[in-house]
Amino acid sequence: MSLESTILGLSPIAYWPLTDSAGSSSVQDLGSGGYTLTAVGASPTLGEPPIIVGGGTCCYFDSSLGFWQSAKTCAAALVPGSAFFFYKATAPPTGYTYGAASNYFSGAQNYVMLMNNNSTPAQLSISWGGNNEYASQSGLETFVNQTAIFAASVPGTSVLYSQAIGGSLASYASGTSASVISKSVFTVGGAQNGQPAFTGYFSHVAWFNYALTQADIESVVAAASSAPLVIPGRGFNRGFGRGFSRGL
Repeated sequence: MSLESTILGLSPIAYWPLTDSAGSSSVQDLGSGGYTLTAVGASPTLGEPPIIVGGGTCCYFDSSLGFWQSAKTCAAALVPGSAFFFYKATAPPTGYTYGAASNYFSGAQNYVMLMNNNSTPAQLSISWGGNNEYASQSGLETFVNQTAIFAASVPGTSVLYSQAIGGSLASYASGTSASVISKSVFTVGGAQNGQPAFTGYFSHVAWFNYALTQADIESVVAAASSAPLVIPGRGFNRGFGRGFSRGL
């Protein structure tokens, strides 16, 4: 099963493969909600070489570019909820890199997946419902120059998942779901609170109005891991990483 069909089989309310044509000023939503994204500021660069074989082209972000945002407000609260995205960071985050895949309103970070911070190595974290569920959790590092997935699921207990394609799934579970502040617009990329933007590539960003299980996340990873990776050449040496096919 292809990566796209695997993700669609999980019934996302919003799903942006980010395979839109180079030069486009909007990004199509393949999920059920119709959350088309448009560029805020300079359009992030679409049509970049794939970071996942079979995943189509991807989107490049850096501090000189803007971000994608929906005009449409999310139709329902996302607690419980889940989100994930594939990424390839070409530089370690400096400070807190906000907005990797977020759902927020008027600057209030209701549901936002983050890459942060000045720790070594840089860590992944999440703020959900406006409250920090995680901050710099050890073991869930931000991979640099590797294609990886970052996923979060918020049922009664919040769970983070992180995996470089070809590696093992790591998870961290703690805390309880935060209260909902408001229903919000979706954002992909960019920065908030004056912090620097993510530098690198995003692919296949998806949001759900239920809590994904670890098996769900592993099915997505397996679909993305069935062939060698294609490595873009912007900002770092070209090379080839080999994926794997294994039962998860």
